[in-house]
Amino acid sequence: MLHSNSMKRIYILLSAFFLFSAAHAQITITVDDLATEGDVIYFSNATPLGEFDLTADGPDQVWDYSWLDQTGQDSSVWVDPFETNPAYFLLWFGSSVAEETGQTFSSDFFSLEDIYNFYDRNEGELSITGIAGTVTGIPLPASFDDADVLYELPLNYNDSYSSASGFAFSLPGIGSWSESRDRSCLVDGYGEVTTPYGTFDALRVNCELLVTDVVEYSGIEFPISYTTREYRWMAPGMKIPVLFISSQEILGFETVTNIQYIDSLDGAPVGIQLPTAVPEILVTPTLVQQGLCQLQLGDPVGADVIITDLQGKQVLENIHVAPGQSVSALPVGGLHAGWYWCMVKQGEHLVSRPFLIAE
Repeated sequence: MLHSNSMKRIYILLSAFFLFSAAHAQITITVDDLATEGDVIYFSNATPLGEFDLTADGPDQVWDYSWLDQTGQDSSVWVDPFETNPAYFLLWFGSSVAEETGQTFSSDFFSLEDIYNFYDRNEGELSITGIAGTVTGIPLPASFDDADVLYELPLNYNDSYSSASGFAFSLPGIGSWSESRDRSCLVDGYGEVTTPYGTFDALRVNCELLVTDVVEYSGIEFPISYTTREYRWMAPGMKIPVLFISSQEILGFETVTNIQYIDSLDGAPVGIQLPTAVPEILVTPTLVQQGLCQLQLGDPVGADVIITDLQGKQVLENIHVAPGQSVSALPVGGLHAGWYWCMVKQGEHLVSRPFLIAE
């Protein structure tokens, strides 16, 4: 028979074992966990209304945001920089990947639309090297004087890093817009985060940004400075943050201003990476006139087709191409003029092709 002290030691050891087993293991995020060329990731926006406790940090956290209310959807489309508008060629050579965000920056003086972020993606960091977009239809690029470091890799709990960056746009017929950013980041927690899409083991990256924007209009400068905070929950293999929350201090209180979380679009797979060997798929012509557009499949094994706008919103019912068909007409005659994505799924492959419907 075991002595009572021996039993007590065994009990303590077993309790410690089960307590340790129940805790969430620390994780590491590397460059292989981040989005790259060919990735298309859908995410949902959520209303920033509600009670948010953003102070929960440290090890073995449980962040529950399953209650978020969706307000709309968008997509993050990652491409080779050389596939972007030739007007952005100055950004091509200092970047390894570009992200088409579909976002808009609006001010009292101008709107920057159809924004692209250009990145240097390597084993040591993911940093923003440039930004581009259109103002009144004119494509404008801007290189960062120094890169804005989003993640210093590999990411581990308690890592910290900082960067100072900035860019400047010349706005035809308006003046100019410049921005400087001072970013300070800390990986301040790890554990389990739950969103309406699912539950993930994640690291939380907490960044403070000191931002100064200066708009020059008719020879007069209009500066504005503010501080914003960004929280990113990073999970292995999920490409972008599974949850992103930004906030600003308003009247002395931290106020949530923006929320995004990875989601699915009408049941479509999330975060599918373009394989090295992709099916031969053509959308012809890429400039569509009079509603005439055809899909050509190099491998006639059948396919499912989704047509979305640049913001990732599906604009047509799902189109099914039966096995044996190599050419299929796409019913795009009812769509408004503009750019669209044709997303073709064949087996495990998901390939996106852009096309333009002319006036």
